[in-house]
Amino acid sequence: MPWRKFLGIFLTDPRVIQKIADSWPVRKAARNAVYLFLRGKDQFKDAIDKKQLPTNTELRTSLLRIKDTVSKEVKQGFKELSKGKKDPKTRR
Repeated sequence: MPWRKFLGIFLTDPRVIQKIADSWPVRKAARNAVYLFLRGKDQFKDAIDKKQLPTNTELRTSLLRIKDTVSKEVKQGFKELSKGKKDPKTRR
């Protein structure tokens, strides 16, 4: 519990927060996040301008395929889980 209080006091100090914000890893992470955001934004705008967005039928088939894959994986996981419970050697 003393660590929680120490961190609470430590991380509310404006000087500490400023030093963390000015550190190289945090600046690099922020720069990469902004780069990825702007790149995605530009690609989305280009797709809208070129009208290369997927149609409703393409979206529907993609979503159905994802749904089927997820449901198969979940069913397979439940089968493996139920087999594991029946076999006393695999119990921990």
